[in-house]
Amino acid sequence: MTEPAPSPSAGSLARRNVPDTPLEVSVLGWSVDPAGRAGPVAERSRVELLRRAYHDGVNLFATIESPQPEIAERLLALAFPAPAPDLVVVVPYPGLRASAGELERAVERLRTRFGTATRLVVEADVARLTEDQRPSTLETLESLRQAQRIAAWAVRFPAGTRAPDRTPGARPALESVAASLLSPGPLSTAAGPESGAGSAYLVRDPFAEGRLDGTRFAPDLAHRPPAGGPWNLRTLHREFEPVLRLGFLTRERHRTLAQAAIRYLLDRPGVVSVLLPEPRADRWEEYREGPRVPELSHEELRRLSGDAIEPRSSSAPVR
Repeated sequence: MTEPAPSPSAGSLARRNVPDTPLEVSVLGWSVDPAGRAGPVAERSRVELLRRAYHDGVNLFATIESPQPEIAERLLALAFPAPAPDLVVVVPYPGLRASAGELERAVERLRTRFGTATRLVVEADVARLTEDQRPSTLETLESLRQAQRIAAWAVRFPAGTRAPDRTPGARPALESVAASLLSPGPLSTAAGPESGAGSAYLVRDPFAEGRLDGTRFAPDLAHRPPAGGPWNLRTLHREFEPVLRLGFLTRERHRTLAQAAIRYLLDRPGVVSVLLPEPRADRWEEYREGPRVPELSHEELRRLSGDAIEPRSSSAPVR
């Protein structure tokens, strides 16, 4: 018998509409990445954690940050073997030079794997497309949306970049951007879609590669072999000195730095959802409360905009 998806709990996360689509997505999404954890025991625990997240209100999952998206897809299919009508899965465009036919076949494979009830969003890394490739790629995505084979499509941009000119008539539902307290990128001057000229954002890397939630070096420091040698102190200082200057955000102990990072992003104009790196079970409770902690005050926001918080080594209110 097919196992039903767990029902979302009564106190679940808020959801926001993706403009010009029927999609309602949780303000926190999960980036599913199987890297580094293998074996049946690890797989079962991750499947249980995915189901727990859904029960807590997460309906947005993504495989776009995984170097092995096919394995991430398999984990999601194991976690949700029965149709979950509100499930939204963001998947990467299958190869930058994939033809329209190849994309259509990939979409049909995903619809078979997840069930037609699951809404698919395809993310295209258009910054890596040539000027000649871009129009046909976006037009193919738009044609699949109009044919209701996918629910929406998104365009992806690296940190610190803005969207390139779009093909007329082929506007993405979402812009997928890397942004954080340390590097807000386009969110620092963003206008929300309610303004009529703004964008709707799916935010990646909210913890700045683990610097804002303490996971940047934690595994390495705990398991670093003697032959690996000590960390270079200059490297550690360069990585964490900008983070230490954010201590005022946690001074009253109303929120952790990770929670402040989540709340800050959710309060930026146009942000629809913050895509969390898949957390350990013992951190999920902390992250889940991020949308509910006190918003950043005017004074805190002033200090953020006034301080040079960008790392020197460049590597709408919650409802």
